[in-house]
Formats: sequence, C-alpha cells, structure tokens
Amino acid sequence: MKIRKIIFIVIISILFYSCSKKNKIAPFGYFRIDLPQKNYEYYDFKNCNFSFELPEYLKVVRNNRNKCWINLENKNNNINIHLSYHMIDENLDSLVQDVHNLVYEGHYRKADGIWETSNDESNFVIYELSGEVATPIQFYVTDKKKHFLRGSMYPITKNKIIKINRDSLKPVIDFYKKDIVKIIETIKWDSNYY
Repeated sequence: MKIRKIIFIVIISILFYSCSKKNKIAPFGYFRIDLPQKNYEYYDFKNCNFSFELPEYLKVVRNNRNKCWINLENKNNNINIHLSYHMIDENLDSLVQDVHNLVYEGHYRKADGIWETSNDESNFVIYELSGEVATPIQFYVTDKKKHFLRGSMYPITKNKIIKINRDSLKPVIDFYKKDIVKIIETIKWDSNYY
C-alpha cells in the first residue's frame, strides 16, 4: 500500500510540475537585412584596362598572384562579387564557352533553373541561377575586340559551409544584381589597348 501511495504522489507531482511551464510557439521569420544606400563613383582598375561605377559600400580586394582577379566585398551583407579580367587574343569564343561551362556544367545538379539575359550586340550575358547554388548570379561583359570581364556573386564564407536559402537571400541578391547591371552599363575599356 505504501508503494502505491508513493507512486501516486510521484505521478501527481510530475503531472503538476510538467503542466506548470507554458511553451511559446515562436513565429517563423527571416533575419533582418540592412542594405546600404547606393552611391556610385568611378573606380579605375589600374593595370587591368577597365573602369566602372562602383558603389562605395563594396571594398576592392585584389588577388596577390593576379592583380586583375578582384573581389568586391561587403562583409555586412556577406556578399562577394568576384571579377576576373582577360585580354582577348583570338580566344573570345573560348572565354565565352568557359563561362557557359562554369554556369551549366558546374551547377546543373543543384540549380532549379538558369536564366540568361543579354543585349542585341551580345556583349554581355547575365546568368541567374535559382535553387541551392553557390553562385546565384554569374556574368560576363566584353567589347569583343580586346577586353573580357567575367564575374560571379558568392556569399562570403570563411572556413564554414553554408546552405544557400534562396528565399531568405533574395533581397540581398536582388540588391547586388543592380550593382552588377551598373558595372555592365558603366564599364569603360582602356582605349590604349585597341
């Protein structure tokens, strides 16, 4: 009988204790994104034969091995736009094909879709990739004579793997896509190399 009373008291105590704590259901949400104001200034990439309007919030970081491999970084939004400049020497088709291969062969397993935007002169192409891809936007711009600039947008990561959630990054991707379009629209090639 004593054992039954003890078990009964323990069960009642557990029930009262477990019911005293109220659980809150937290609403689903995304992180807050503070996007900077767009103020552009021309930036001359010396020794790389081009310049364009660059927003002041993107920091220019050059590669030590190749000064024409450039990262435009904004650590506040964890965005990196990588640029690589190439001189054309009867290899325009090869450069365009390399970009095409990087976009399609490198991402066809992960991408839900790939959309291309270009102009009538075909001097630029913007590739927009949807899904859990590492580079949501890639592009190139060229004068088709001497200059070719390839670019791609990456989230900044340091020693960690991140899962790309396209829905939560959409405002950031759209914001920096406008900067990529501005690069294409305002690029000036160095005329000394014609």
